[in-house]
Amino acid sequence: MGPLEIFGAPGFSPSDASIALNGGRQAAGSVGGVAFDGLTSGTRGTVPLTWTVGTGDFSAWVRFRCPSSVTVERGVIGLGPNATDAGGTGSFRVILQTSGTMSVRLGTAPETLDFAGFVAAFGGQWVDVVVTRGSAGWTVYVNGLAATPTSGSLTTAATITSSNLILGVGLAATNIFNSIFHRVAVFNRTLSASDVASLVVAGVSQADQWGAGDPILSPTVLNGGFETPGTTNTFANWTDSTVSGTTINRDTVVFDSGSASLRFDVDGSGSFRNVAQGILVAGRRYRVTAAFRHNHSSSIGPQILLQNTVMPFAVVAPNTWQTQTAEAVSDGTILTVARRSGAANSSQWYDSITITRIGAIVDLDFTMGCGNQLQDASTNGFHVNLFGGFSWCNPRDFGQLRVTISQLGNTVFPVGLPTEAMITGIAASAAGAVTLSIGTAMGGTQVVNAAALSTGRNGPLTVASAFPGGTLWGNLSAAVATNITIDFSLTT
Repeated sequence: MGPLEIFGAPGFSPSDASIALNGGRQAAGSVGGVAFDGLTSGTRGTVPLTWTVGTGDFSAWVRFRCPSSVTVERGVIGLGPNATDAGGTGSFRVILQTSGTMSVRLGTAPETLDFAGFVAAFGGQWVDVVVTRGSAGWTVYVNGLAATPTSGSLTTAATITSSNLILGVGLAATNIFNSIFHRVAVFNRTLSASDVASLVVAGVSQADQWGAGDPILSPTVLNGGFETPGTTNTFANWTDSTVSGTTINRDTVVFDSGSASLRFDVDGSGSFRNVAQGILVAGRRYRVTAAFRHNHSSSIGPQILLQNTVMPFAVVAPNTWQTQTAEAVSDGTILTVARRSGAANSSQWYDSITITRIGAIVDLDFTMGCGNQLQDASTNGFHVNLFGGFSWCNPRDFGQLRVTISQLGNTVFPVGLPTEAMITGIAASAAGAVTLSIGTAMGGTQVVNAAALSTGRNGPLTVASAFPGGTLWGNLSAAVATNITIDFSLTT
C-alpha cells in the first residue's frame, strides 16, 4: 500500500481531518475565498508595506484556483513600487500568460522564469505556488515540489522594491486575475524544501508566525553594538553573569564598528562568562548576525545562544574580524552572548550584533474577512485593501484522497471517505497499461468500473457512484503501480 493523503479545509471534524502521510501534491483548501472577476477596471488587492526586500532573502506563497483558460495575461501576486499594478522598477510578480505558461518576472523589461503547460496541468484546480529567493538563487515550488522551469532565468541578487504587495493584477492594471484566492503569505527568509512541503499541508508554522521587518536588536537598538556602558553591568541593556575568572570588558580600542566592543578575557580555567537580554519569544525563528574576533591559538567560533539553542556559527581564524549570519528557533526567552568554550587563555570580541525575528511578514487567509478589507494574521497589521470586481465566496468544504496501489487484485484503502462526501472527480496515473476498478467492498457498490488505464495520467474517470462513503477498495488487473486521486466535497 502506498502513501495516502487527505486534504481538507479548516473546520473538518477529526474523522474528516486534513492529514498527510507524505508531502502535498495538490493544494488543500476550500472554495471559500475572494473571487476576482477578471473584468472590472481597478480590481486588485493592495497591501502597503514598510518592510524592504532589497537584495535580501524572501519567499512568497499563494494558494489559488487556477483558471481553466487564460485569454489575457493574468496577474497573480507581486511586490513593487506601485499601488495599482505589479510593474515598475524593482518589481516582482507571478503571472499566467495566454499560452498557459506561468511566469515569475522581475522589472518592466522583465527577466523571466517560465513554466510552460501550467494552466493545462492545473486549470480548474486549487494550486499552491511558492517562490523563494536566497543566496543559492531562485526556486519555484508547485504543490510542495520544486518545479523545473522550461525556460528563462532570474538574477539572484536582483533588487526588489517592496513598497506594496499586489494581488490579482499584473504588469498593467488590465491584467486582472479571474479566479479565487484562498491564502497568501510573504516571508523574510528563504523557505527550504521541507519548509515548503510542510507549509502547503499545514499552513504557516508556529516558528514562522509573526515575522518582523525590523530588528529587535542591532547596534542602534538595545545596544547590540556594545556602545553604551552600563551602571551596575558592563553594558546598558545587558546583564552580566557572576561567575569569577573570565572578565567582561568594554573595549574602546578594538572594535568592528562604532567606538566599542564586548571583550571576554578568558582565564586559564576557561571559566564561563556571558551577557544576556530577555528579548526573545519561545518557539519563534530568528536570524542572528554578529561580528567576532579572537586571539586564540587555533580557530574558534562565536557562541551565541537563543536560550539553550546554540547558533550554528562556523569557526574563524584568529586576529581578524569576521561577520557571520545564521538562523535558528529559540526554545526560550533569553539571548546569551558567551565566551567560547574550550578556549582558555584568550580574548574574544563581539560587536555589531543584529537579531531579527523572521517568518511570515504578511499572513492572509482569504476566507476570513468582510467588506473591502482582509485582516493580516501576522503582528505587522499589513491588511489587504480590496478594490473593484471582487466577491466573497461562501465556503464549501472539500478534500482530496490520494493513494498508491500496486498489487494484482484487491487492495483496501486505509482511510475511507466521510459519509457525507460527494465524489467530484477521479484521476489515476499508472506505470503501465492496467484495468482499474474502485468499489466500496469486494463485490460491493462500484465507483469506477473496469477503467482501462494507459501509461501516465488518465482522467477524469467515469464515476459510477458519487456517494459511496466509508471504506474503498481498488482492484488492478496486473501488478502495476497506480496513483489514484479522488476529489470530494462535503454535502452537509
